[in-house]
Amino acid sequence: MLQKEKRIHFVGIKGSGMSALAQFFMQGGVQICGSDVLDEFPIDALLRAKHISVEQFSEEHITKDFDRVIYSTAWEENEEVSRARALNIPVESYPQAVARIFNANKGIAVCGSHGKSTTTAWLGYVLSELGKDPSVILGSKVKQWDGNMRAGRSELCVLEADEYQDKLSLYQPWSAILTNVDYDHPDFFKTKESYIDVFSRFCKKITDGFLVVCWDDAGVRTALADRPLDAIVRYGCGISCEYSFKNYTVSAGVVSYGITKHGCDVARITSSLPGKQNALNALAVYALCDSVGYGTPQQIGDAIGTFQGIARRFEYKGMFGRVTVIDDYAHHPTEISATLFAARDMFVGKRIWCVFSPHTFSRTESFKEAFAKSFLNADMALILDIFSSAREQAGKFHSSDLVSLIREYGGCAQYVRNSDDAALYIRDHVQDMDVLLTLGADEVWKVWKKLFGM
Repeated sequence: MLQKEKRIHFVGIKGSGMSALAQFFMQGGVQICGSDVLDEFPIDALLRAKHISVEQFSEEHITKDFDRVIYSTAWEENEEVSRARALNIPVESYPQAVARIFNANKGIAVCGSHGKSTTTAWLGYVLSELGKDPSVILGSKVKQWDGNMRAGRSELCVLEADEYQDKLSLYQPWSAILTNVDYDHPDFFKTKESYIDVFSRFCKKITDGFLVVCWDDAGVRTALADRPLDAIVRYGCGISCEYSFKNYTVSAGVVSYGITKHGCDVARITSSLPGKQNALNALAVYALCDSVGYGTPQQIGDAIGTFQGIARRFEYKGMFGRVTVIDDYAHHPTEISATLFAARDMFVGKRIWCVFSPHTFSRTESFKEAFAKSFLNADMALILDIFSSAREQAGKFHSSDLVSLIREYGGCAQYVRNSDDAALYIRDHVQDMDVLLTLGADEVWKVWKKLFGM
């Protein structure tokens, strides 16, 4: 595939996963170019470092000498896609393109509502440390890699497998990790049942490999209700789990916990990644590697402990005066709650501030009650305007409505229109020794950059 294609154009190259796929083809010797909106995104610096040029959308970019055009599903109706089809250039979506790679290899899919990116990177990193040389494709930059992908030479391919738009139907995995099933993407999945069904159907594809699942999660148990227990590798804190963790402690910014298998101690993990959700992510990685037979318990545990995480997942950004600044991608109520709890564990006794950029009107309105409750563990929540998407430009629910709801539940919240207003408010009100978290999928990461004068 890589040998036959010489030039590929990526439409919406800044989209999650698109930049990783572009780099994957680049390492195979393919000439890459891309287009997108010119707004600033965190991925811009990575694309520049890889010398991948990004132009504003224009059908003039599409010429007959392209072997293929790959588009983000957010831009399926884009003028460049239409032009490529008119010129009879092969066109495919990101999930179709990545499925060509994944399905041709011994694929390990990491899926679930939350924790996919971290677990994908963690698994890929540990497998590489164990000498398995996997290819890895995900949507966030791995701190110990030069980007958000890894092109390995073995048959193993680890993929962050997104459920949105039922992309999972395209993938044919050998093995998989299912982290959790927590209703999301109400713009596409109109009911909770339709959302759960996507994971249920996907997991039935695992016949020869290993299906590693978090059995603590009620959504996972519902999705796998008709699957025999002997066909599942279960991890979590429940007594019915083969793999579990115990004695979780945090001291001086270092997290420590033990891993057990069938109740017996097998490894001790010391990690810089906070939060019990990350202990579960590490447990998933351990369970998969151990079940497959990759490495000894000590080798797996040692590799897990040296993983440094990925961009925008409880990522320390620096000090604003004497205020600690952390950036995180959390954009679902469950993720926000977990991140704020992790902050409480890590910064005992300190005031916790957060700035949140709601992502899509449908998600914010559908989960408004859960969103409001998720901020109760913050001393102050600043809520930016709802960030629209290419698919969804407007809605009836407003960020000020969310602020009112947070206050109704007893929380402290303030509406701030954008990142500029948020930075001004923080400068006027934050105090020494406070902790500031910028949370969300969009816009909000600009707040810490403005605070630091970047």
